[in-house]
Amino acid sequence: MVVKLIKSIVLTSIIFILGCKNPSESTGDPNLPESDFTAKISSKAGDFLDPEIFDPLPTFFNVADMSNKKGESCETIILSKQLNKGQLVKVKPVGLLRFKMKDSPKNYIISVPVDSTLSSQDISSYHDFSQKNYHTKFLLEDWFRSNCKVGTCSNFSWHSEIQALKQLRKSVDE
Repeated sequence: MVVKLIKSIVLTSIIFILGCKNPSESTGDPNLPESDFTAKISSKAGDFLDPEIFDPLPTFFNVADMSNKKGESCETIILSKQLNKGQLVKVKPVGLLRFKMKDSPKNYIISVPVDSTLSSQDISSYHDFSQKNYHTKFLLEDWFRSNCKVGTCSNFSWHSEIQALKQLRKSVDE
């Protein structure tokens, strides 16, 4: 009886300790790279986006073309301090914002700089972005909802870093 009790306590302790282990930063898909991406800033925080589509309100985010080691690219929003146009930055995708723009799909990969000195928020995963920094997620979506010209943008949806990486792979394979 005592032996069973001791085994039960030891087993419960082991399960508790393993349950407290920090979750892995991995995306869970070994075929997708994690942060081997370089982004070239095309629009810095404070700039205006295309005036034919967006109202003239400055962005609070940087927009860049993100590429992998093969030089293939797609558009990304970098949540960081203001960066210079043309600046190259190593980034890690943490999410994907999809919406319709003039009846065609628009995908923005949401990224954060790998260099922590460029970070403006503590975000390293979609969980951090959507749960711990949900206000930034809502601000970003609200910026697009309120600054797209009337009837231009619709059907907004959010997706994890896995979907962002798959979108990057899809964009570069097209």
